[in-house]
Formats: sequence, structure tokens, C-alpha cells
Amino acid sequence: MDFTESQRKLLTYWGTIVSAVNQRVSTAELWNMVRDVATREGVELKGVGAIDMGRLRSIAAGQRTAAENLGAARPGQVITGQMIGTDLSARSSQLQAMAPSWIVRFEHDVIVSGELTTVWRSSTFDGSLPPTIDDLRSAIEADAEAMAEDYDVSHAGIGRLQISAV
Repeated sequence: MDFTESQRKLLTYWGTIVSAVNQRVSTAELWNMVRDVATREGVELKGVGAIDMGRLRSIAAGQRTAAENLGAARPGQVITGQMIGTDLSARSSQLQAMAPSWIVRFEHDVIVSGELTTVWRSSTFDGSLPPTIDDLRSAIEADAEAMAEDYDVSHAGIGRLQISAV
């Protein structure tokens, strides 16, 4: 994705923007949250405006909506475009059509030192996604088991999923 200089300044606060969008806060509250973080970091946000924030908020809202649609899908349901968000690092639509690629972020439940812990992990799919929700969950479950071995933790399961086109 191409971003303006002003949008790149705001991308520093992407985590705060995503959190605010997921909480469904007002635009004024979103600005306050971002300004509060910037102030704590000693940064003055100059040269950024409503259009800049609006674009980033729109991307975050699209990701949230897609994740909600995916989460509400029935087992066996075919994965649709309404279940796929756009990643910040997404290539143009034309490049995506020529060489499709997706990042699937997922909650990975693991046992660390006897305690159940949930962490977010990612798997990449190039070419095509598994066709159904069940197929995707099976592929992610297999990836999660392999990741648990790599990280020397015990795999306990997977939770929410989020698909983003890149």
C-alpha cells in the first residue's frame, strides 16, 4: 500500500488505531488516544489530518469487519471476500490477482511453564487459501503444532483467525 508522509507518521500509532477501532470509539476519542500516546513519547503530531486518519481507520475497520465475518462463519462454509481484510503491506490489486498471497493471523493457545497462554502468530498462504473454514482451521492447526515445537512450548489449540490479503 502506498501511504502519504502524513499517514506514515500516523502508522507509528497503528496498534493504538487498531485498538480504538476494535473498541468502536468515536473519531474524537481515536484522535485523543493517538495524541495521548504521542505526547507520552514526546512527539508532536504536526501535518496530519482527518483524511490521513480516516484512511488508516478505514483499513483497520475493514480488518475488524472481515475478522468478525470469518468468526461468524459456519463450519464447512466457503471462505469469501467478506472474510478477508487488507494488510498494511498489501500490494496493488493487480499484483495480488497475478500472485495471490494471504497472511492468516491466529490466536495460538500454548502451555508455557504449566500456564495456558494465548499469543498471536501468523501463517502465509501463497497461490490459494484453503477453500472452506474447516480446511483453513485444519491448515492453521497443523502450522500451530509445528510452531509450538519450534518455540519449545506445548500446543493447546487455536482461537480466532484473521485473513489479510498482501
